[in-house]
Amino acid sequence: MRQSPSAILFDCSGVIIDSNFHQFISWKRLFEEEGVPFTMVDFQTKVSGGTREMGIRKMMGNISEERVQEMAQRKQKIFDQFIALDAPRPFSGIVELLSTLQRRGVALATVSASRNARILLTRADLLSYFHTIVTPPVKPLIFSDEELYMRAMRELGKGPKECVVVEDSPVSIATAKKIGAFTIGIAIIAVPDALQQADRVVANHKELRDVLLEMFPTHK
Repeated sequence: MRQSPSAILFDCSGVIIDSNFHQFISWKRLFEEEGVPFTMVDFQTKVSGGTREMGIRKMMGNISEERVQEMAQRKQKIFDQFIALDAPRPFSGIVELLSTLQRRGVALATVSASRNARILLTRADLLSYFHTIVTPPVKPLIFSDEELYMRAMRELGKGPKECVVVEDSPVSIATAKKIGAFTIGIAIIAVPDALQQADRVVANHKELRDVLLEMFPTHK
């Protein structure tokens, strides 16, 4: 890296919180109600890494904005009911990793295309580890991942070259690289080949821990 990193921007679902199963089942139930088949491949390529509205448009094609919003609200209700019965938990070792990075003075943020990120982090009692949590605005409905990353960096007082982005989405990896951040792809949903454009690819959270603690060895 051309500049010593001092901040990490984590995705939430699939990186911090093990909620992919909850998300997949919620999406599947929504589309079953519409008579639309929904597979894990659809989850990986069409809805993961985006807002509810984006996923619905990709799956349903040319439908009215009113219909999109109705389905988005319905999907959220399904998800809320699911996590009320079985709350998603942090991945094994994540709490210890965040605690260590915090003690070493690393600026931490969560950047997520899901508006559920704050809810999930609150339920997992992880809010205190992050300097900022950035999710899409309710309006405008159209936004870019780049805007979310840049907002998080501004709130941390960091430039792209000072930041490491940890993601499980190939699209988000591409966006973070475009703005100049160092990227780590974690192959939880996507196969490693799909993340090959990342600067580093790790297979699991143990490997992620080893890489990050090597990159941030001492107090800044």
